[in-house]
Amino acid sequence: MIENLRKFIRKQATERQWLDVNHVIADVVKLIDADAHAEGIRLTTQYAVDLPKVQANAVQLQQVLLNLTRNSVDAMQTAIDKERGICIGTERGENGGVRITVTDHGNGVPPQIGDSIFHPFITTKADGLGVGLAISRTIVQSYGGSLTYRDNPEGGAIFVVELPQGTEIFEAQ
Repeated sequence: MIENLRKFIRKQATERQWLDVNHVIADVVKLIDADAHAEGIRLTTQYAVDLPKVQANAVQLQQVLLNLTRNSVDAMQTAIDKERGICIGTERGENGGVRITVTDHGNGVPPQIGDSIFHPFITTKADGLGVGLAISRTIVQSYGGSLTYRDNPEGGAIFVVELPQGTEIFEAQ
């Protein structure tokens, strides 16, 4: 994982492969479930079927999803609605690709921070560095996708990863 991140930061090519996003999420859930459970937070998934495969680096995509879910766990630690938990879901995106949502019922993103949450060194955590979301967005954008957030109407935040449907030829990096 660290070697892949170093290559990415140095703008070296990283190996991409055809990925089933649901399998990538299942691997991430195995990693984060114990942390969520230890905090009394329920972690659920809602997988869409028949999604197209995407072209990405599995370790980098896992890192993005691990960052988003870890942030959700952190946001939920002091939340009143812990039992509502975190849900990671997939569906077909508007452009035929894949949409991944990470929905929590934590404290949300403060309005004064807004979309700058994706800028380096912007954080809502007392001990955070503010680089996780910036790196995550850059990784997703390198695949031709996007990473956005919106307020959860039920309280908390919803982070959305949009990945394009894979093509036969990888784009040059």
